[in-house]
Amino acid sequence: MLRTALFGSAREILRWVAPLMAASQCALGAGLVWPADRLLPAFPAPAATIDCIDLSHASGAEADLFASLEGIVNRAQPRIVCVSGQVTEGKFTWLKLHHLRYQMIGGYDALLKYKTNFTGLVVTDPRQPDTLNLATTLAGLNDALICAPSLLPMLTNAPYKFAVETDLRGHFLGEHQVYQYLYVHCWPRCSHRVIAGMAPHLHGNLRDYLVAVKAAVVWLNPQLTNDASALAPFLSDMTPADGVFMGWWPDEESGLKWVGRYGIPVLASDFFDNASLFGGITSPVHAPPLPPSPPLQNKIYVSIFLSDGDNVQYMQHRLKHNWDDPARGSVPIGWTVSPLAADLDPAMLDYYWSTATTNDCLVSGPSGAGYARLDFWNAAHLNAYTKMTESYLRRSGLRVITVWLHANDAIGEAFAANCPTLLGVASQEGDSFATLHGRLPVIGMPADANYAGSISQIEQALAKIAKAWDGLKPRFIAVQGNGWDLSPADCRTLAGSLDTNKFVVVRPDDLFRLCRESLGHDPPATNASGWRDILPPANLAGWTRVPIPATHKLGRAQWHLDRTGKILVCDGDGGHEMLRYDKELGDCIFHVECRFVPAPGAQGKYNSGVFIRTSADGAVWYQAQVASVGGFLFGDTPVGGKRERFQTTSKENRMKPAGEWNSLEVTARGKKLTVWLNGAVTAEFGQCGVSKGYIALEAEGHRIEFRNLRLKEIPAD
Repeated sequence: MLRTALFGSAREILRWVAPLMAASQCALGAGLVWPADRLLPAFPAPAATIDCIDLSHASGAEADLFASLEGIVNRAQPRIVCVSGQVTEGKFTWLKLHHLRYQMIGGYDALLKYKTNFTGLVVTDPRQPDTLNLATTLAGLNDALICAPSLLPMLTNAPYKFAVETDLRGHFLGEHQVYQYLYVHCWPRCSHRVIAGMAPHLHGNLRDYLVAVKAAVVWLNPQLTNDASALAPFLSDMTPADGVFMGWWPDEESGLKWVGRYGIPVLASDFFDNASLFGGITSPVHAPPLPPSPPLQNKIYVSIFLSDGDNVQYMQHRLKHNWDDPARGSVPIGWTVSPLAADLDPAMLDYYWSTATTNDCLVSGPSGAGYARLDFWNAAHLNAYTKMTESYLRRSGLRVITVWLHANDAIGEAFAANCPTLLGVASQEGDSFATLHGRLPVIGMPADANYAGSISQIEQALAKIAKAWDGLKPRFIAVQGNGWDLSPADCRTLAGSLDTNKFVVVRPDDLFRLCRESLGHDPPATNASGWRDILPPANLAGWTRVPIPATHKLGRAQWHLDRTGKILVCDGDGGHEMLRYDKELGDCIFHVECRFVPAPGAQGKYNSGVFIRTSADGAVWYQAQVASVGGFLFGDTPVGGKRERFQTTSKENRMKPAGEWNSLEVTARGKKLTVWLNGAVTAEFGQCGVSKGYIALEAEGHRIEFRNLRLKEIPAD
């Protein structure tokens, strides 16, 4: 049967598949409940006493055998657990912390005790290691036990006498034939809300859970063309932001990039143990209330994260080891966890919150409800994902998210729009900055202090920041150590090495609350009344094109609204000019959001500007520079009856790369001009020589887009 299905014609394959695809997916089986608002199902409550199988000295084949038994039995009601002395936290630790009563039982005795729960054996082919994944899938679908050939003589004879339901030996010439068969004959009956990647040499661990939820299990690397072709049909059948890829990938970068095209997050979980048991413990997650944040001072605020990303097996093993460090609680630490633990093991998540000190703050690993490289996601999938993330933030009590790799404008805006629970986002792109998306702060992690493997790396990064700090305003820095390399004792050493005259170490939630306070909660354009929208209409009425200098002639018309009517576009090919708003103004604030359109060869050369208090002909002018390096003020100002050129120095370059939106405000109040760019004041000039003038936008040879043009006139004192 196997050979016929694999090597028959396309018509034969369709004859096999069509009835299966037309039918609805198989029921999960008695016990499991899978609500629409959960990525993972809820298991029934565990039995009063759990049968505990010790795998400390078991072979890999035995680990697979007993994991499949555990998954089949626990689907109806969790009654089996497999433990091992090889885990760092101790074999019985989580049973005790979950308040489960257990009794020891030999694995083979358990087979006899539960023999009515399974139908027989599915035999793997050691010459084709990927048949272990096919056997895991078939075990879930057919309630069969995974059986290596080495165990077959014992299990088919007394006292077991188990029947061979499926023998996979000798039927496959390679892994692609294995997964072709899995897709054709198994996938239509599998859950389409979970798919898993498991290395064929990995035995036990997550396999009990994958059997229980009837998941398809593969091991394919989309970096390879044939593997991507084999994997694509599975992902194409899943609903974006309504399914999850569990386990792991042969190559992290290519896997995350590829699966992002389908809008499916990843749950790093291949080494997670006994999820089919712990998923049945319906413990509410009791996150403690936020402690009062410290007073804002003119210092450098630092939050120290310990992380292995969005990783539930890290939570179960290494994080527990670090949590037991006597130094925990001595300094503020942000501990990354997975919000999806609220589904997979809510009692574990509750344990960490309930034993946290006031210096311990759990935060979400990248990038919310499942590990995701969101810079690879399209807008629709990103919107659905961030909406889903909000529900998991509420259930898990998390208020801060880390984003790997780059929290660009689209990502920041999606979180700001859909996650009101969030206090902030830490961007792991390797740059130190603080900005706002609406009310949501985004803070960058310096490259040398992100997943750092030593305290000295972080110390050196902070020393550079301290040396460059001008002391004029607070700074906000997030640093991150690799949780496998660093401990709370290391974090205490790091905190103790910092100059307290400059640095304050705070929890991540405090970092973002203080950042918000420092930046006035929002850019001024959105936190006060009296603003009006001055985006020009399609015919640009109320605005005038003025050549620069005024003696030159205007070139081709280069300003227009886009199809949405919400973005003003400057094509950048009509010569040097400004588009001037036609009302003379005194004290005012001009709010502008702008981005350059990326162009080949233009990197580092983009140029434009925002004018304020400028004369009608542009002879007297004050410009906030918008360019690859921008945020400073320069121009020609009257001094003693003559015009003199001035230029300030930007306090820091907060311009974002081409393609990303910048938020800028230029304020004129008396003789003082101020530039606020992407979350901070970057330039001030206190000798403006005129009391009135015009606002304008500059065209200087590069395509640029403007939106949310707003004006607030300030009454005279």
